[in-house]
Amino acid sequence: MDVRLSADRVPFLLHDATLERTTDGEGPAAEHRWAEIRSLRGAGGGPPPALSEALDLAASLDLGLNLELKPEPGRATALAAAVAAELCTRDAPQVLLSSFDPEILRAVRPLLPAFPLGILQERPAGWQELARELRVFSLNPAAAAVTPGLAAEVHAAGLRLLVWTVNEADLARRLFAWGADALFTDDPELPRRVPGPGAAPPPGAAPHS
Repeated sequence: MDVRLSADRVPFLLHDATLERTTDGEGPAAEHRWAEIRSLRGAGGGPPPALSEALDLAASLDLGLNLELKPEPGRATALAAAVAAELCTRDAPQVLLSSFDPEILRAVRPLLPAFPLGILQERPAGWQELARELRVFSLNPAAAAVTPGLAAEVHAAGLRLLVWTVNEADLARRLFAWGADALFTDDPELPRRVPGPGAAPPPGAAPHS
């Protein structure tokens, strides 16, 4: 789930930086207050949900979550603080915090020291140093960048390899054979067709830890 921050610092779920493609709103999402975002209609008929709603639902269903943190320029610290506040004030489900932006991973690490972090990269480069600095759980590269050599390097560094976005069964089998621990997919039936090794869930984080 992609997490962004409203103009009045409410964390909510939205993939795009702008509203047009997935809602009936217009303009940059970060420039709208939460009351405005809450009045929008998305593809499913309702507004983008607040992060708090997603966390409560996931906890009630005993589901883990991967939260991709998407800060606007200059707002990494604010988004990290808002997400930390939500996770530390409830019995949160198992959560992996991931991002393409090293700045927000650095901002969130001291706020949530027990929560696992994932480094998102399209073409893996320089991840080893960042992984050591932030004590991350996983490297999350694009499928096209994965090789058996990369898988071996990631595992040698003590990390998990979580690969995106994989919708074809043959590609899924190849990536698992190379050492991928888990895959991101748009196809909810893919795990039935291609059972993977199954990544162990990230270590649980107690509230207020």
